[in-house]
Amino acid sequence: MKNKTLVFHTYLHSLEDFEYLLYFLKVQCAPTRVGLKVGTMLNLTHTTRPLSKIWEKYEKELKRQLGLEAFCLKETDTSTLLLFYKKDVLANYLNQKEVRAFLKDFGYDHCNKFEDYLYLLKSHFKGHCPNEVGVFLGYPLEDVRSFHCKGGRACLASGYWKCYHNVEESLHKFRLFDLSRKHAIDIIMRKKKIG
Repeated sequence: MKNKTLVFHTYLHSLEDFEYLLYFLKVQCAPTRVGLKVGTMLNLTHTTRPLSKIWEKYEKELKRQLGLEAFCLKETDTSTLLLFYKKDVLANYLNQKEVRAFLKDFGYDHCNKFEDYLYLLKSHFKGHCPNEVGVFLGYPLEDVRSFHCKGGRACLASGYWKCYHNVEESLHKFRLFDLSRKHAIDIIMRKKKIG
């Protein structure tokens, strides 16, 4: 698989900006696109290409082809931090009683509409990444709570998030997320007849 991933990344770098970003996002957002996660957070930077500028230029078409919404959490001259999600999935998750109770401690008790949650989360991104962002990414609530209480220390395992409870279940989810990304690569490579 490593060889296939290398071939894919070599191919990716040969593409024009729009296709480059589209295929990059299809792979990175695969767990959210297939319903394994409620959200994916990505920082589009200007390392090899001006990704935030490319995003700005093609945002509407990229969201259409991904089948996802995107919300800007933080922006600088050289990067754009985005939350990708399916609105109905994330809204239903945020509306769960236990999730609402947890977010209340972070000031979300006055949120009446879905968009209120997003804008309040964005306001919490001043200077640092707020601990409650894990909720918006679908991390297990007990792990988000423990991460907050323990300051990110003393976890039992880590991957997409730091695990404090139900480690085997979380590791299984990590494998599923990885498989969804590998599957996205396979689809792109078959479609483009590469590798």
